[in-house]
Amino acid sequence: VQKIGNHTLNLKDNHLFISGVVKVKNVNENGFACALSGRGFVASGSGIHILRLDVEKGEVELEGNFSGFKYTAGGNVKQNFVKRIFG
Repeated sequence: VQKIGNHTLNLKDNHLFISGVVKVKNVNENGFACALSGRGFVASGSGIHILRLDVEKGEVELEGNFSGFKYTAGGNVKQNFVKRIFG
């Protein structure tokens, strides 16, 4: 479990839990992109899908084979990075 600012990331086996999610920007089997308070977050891999989404609490639980994670500045996921992941 890693708490960073106003959000938490918890990766166990093939399950990723994220709190502090402001907006889900994109999700498909190759990746997930969201806005957190003050920064963006991108997870890449394969077979990624949402197990649970709680909009009121700002929580997302994902399942998949994760291969990479990246923060982006200012809550904006850079378009060229998202294009590479989501093609």
